[in-house]
Amino acid sequence: LSDTPFVELFHLSCDSRTGGFVAIFPRSAPLLQLLACNSTQASERQALRAATFANSVRRKTVRDSTGRLVRDAFDSLTRSLDVLGRKDAMSPSLRQRAVQTGCRDVRKTLMSCCGMGCVFGYAALACTIATGMDPDVDMAGGVLHEVSNNNTDTDMLNVCPLSVLMDQHMVEEIKVIHSDEQKKISLIQQELFGITCSVTSDVLELRFFDITTRLSSPVSVPERKTCIPVVVPQQQQQQQNHNGLDEPPVIETQTLVQAVNRLATLISAAFQQQQRNV
Repeated sequence: LSDTPFVELFHLSCDSRTGGFVAIFPRSAPLLQLLACNSTQASERQALRAATFANSVRRKTVRDSTGRLVRDAFDSLTRSLDVLGRKDAMSPSLRQRAVQTGCRDVRKTLMSCCGMGCVFGYAALACTIATGMDPDVDMAGGVLHEVSNNNTDTDMLNVCPLSVLMDQHMVEEIKVIHSDEQKKISLIQQELFGITCSVTSDVLELRFFDITTRLSSPVSVPERKTCIPVVVPQQQQQQQNHNGLDEPPVIETQTLVQAVNRLATLISAAFQQQQRNV
C-alpha cells in the first residue's frame, strides 16, 4: 500500500476529548469544507432560496441541498467508524457478525465520501483553473439518477452535480391553468456544464454532462429538462494519458499539483467538447 500513489482527499482523526472520529479536509478544498459543515456560504443561491420560500418548501429545499447531503455522508462515515470501534462487550460470534456489518457500512460510506471529496474538492479547483469560472452547487436540478438514454447508473454519486453556467436566456412556455385556459409564462433557461462521478470498489471516474434547466425566477428551484453525457474524444484522452494510464479520471497521481493539473486538462477537454456539441 505504501508504494501505491494517491492524493489525499480528506483524512480522519481521533478527537482527544470524545474519542470519536472527525473528518479533516485540506486547505485546497474550501468548497468541500463548507459543504461538510452545511454552511450557507457554500452556496449563496441556496441560502437565498431557503430564505425566500415558505416553511414547507424551505424544509424540502434544505433537505435536498448539496450541503445537507455532503454533511450527512461524512457524519455517517464517522458514525460507522465509531460504532465499528466499540464492539468489545460482545460474544465472539456476535462480534464477528457486528464487525462484518460495520465493515460493509464503512466501505459504503467511504466510497460516497471519496466521490464527494473528488468532485467538490479537487475537481472544483481544477474546474476553476480550466474554465476560469467558479463552479456552483444546487444548479442542476437535484440529484442525478438518470442520464439521457434512460439508463440508471447505480454507481452515480447521490448528490447534485457541480455545475458551471455556460449560457442563459429567456424562453416562453405555455402553461395549462384549467382545462380550457392557457397562460404564457416566461422562464429562465440555463445551459450548464455538470461534473459528478461514479464510484465503485475498484475505480472512481469523473462524469461530465450537458445539462439544461429552467427556472421561474433566479432563486426558484431549477427543473432539469435535459441531461446529455459529454464524452471526451479518444484522441484527447490519449494525449492526456502520456503516462500510459487508460482511465484519465482515476486519481492515481502522487502530488496535489499533478492531480489538479491532470483534472484541469480533462475538464478543459470535456468543456470544449460540450461547446462544440452546442
